[in-house]
Amino acid sequence: MIVDTHAMISITEVNQNFRAAAKLADKKGTLTIMKNDRPAYVLTAFKEDQITFPTSQEVEDAADKFLEKYSNDFGKMAE
Repeated sequence: MIVDTHAMISITEVNQNFRAAAKLADKKGTLTIMKNDRPAYVLTAFKEDQITFPTSQEVEDAADKFLEKYSNDFGKMAE
C-alpha cells in the first residue's frame, strides 16, 4: 500500500478534531491515521456510486443459509 505523506494525521489529532480528519479524507480520498509514528488505520471517503445494496434474492439466500446452519439451535430454543 502506498501512503500519501500529504494525507497523514496522528490518532491524537483525529480524536481532537474528527471533522478536520473527515474533510481531509474527502479532499484526498484516503487518509492514513498514524499511531506511535506508524500507519495504523485508513479513513476512506465513500462516494455514492461505491455503495451497493443486496438484492432481495441475495437477502433471501443469506437468510436461508443462516436458518439452515442454525435450525437445530432454533429448535432447541423453542422447546
